[in-house]
Amino acid sequence: MLEPGAKLKWLRLKVIGHRVIDDDHAEVEFQARCLENGARRDLHERSRFVREDSQWFYVDGVIG
Repeated sequence: MLEPGAKLKWLRLKVIGHRVIDDDHAEVEFQARCLENGARRDLHERSRFVREDSQWFYVDGVIG
């Protein structure tokens, strides 16, 4: 987990895959890399999205 208020510099985002659940719900799995206060951190998340009025919104995610 990233620390609130930390100085972050994002280095990479790699989308591993996605899954369409229905017309208005989807999941995206990704890996991201950043520097957090100068230390390298890797983040792996499976995120849920919902579409409302033709726009996609982040709902939540599971970090693992």
